Amino acid sequence: MKAAADMTYCIGFVAGIGATMSLTGSWLMTEPELKARDPGISICYTGILSPGAMIQAFRNWAEKHPESWGAMDALGVMLALNETWPCK
Repeated sequence: MKAAADMTYCIGFVAGIGATMSLTGSWLMTEPELKARDPGISICYTGILSPGAMIQAFRNWAEKHPESWGAMDALGVMLALNETWPCK
């Protein structure tokens, strides 16, 4: 039962951060002059981005960056999502 609760928390945590970053990315796409000043708090993608895809992006990023495992949870998720779906 605890494993299911942990997974539910993880999905909600990552999806919430991803939704916020997606909203910021949408705003940047409508205001191109702001894009150059994006500090990495946005993601841009086409189509549908599922929570599962965001979690996989974080897992892939975490495997490549073990030096960041001690970082704040939200920061790691933000870095992973921005690296995977940057706003260009």
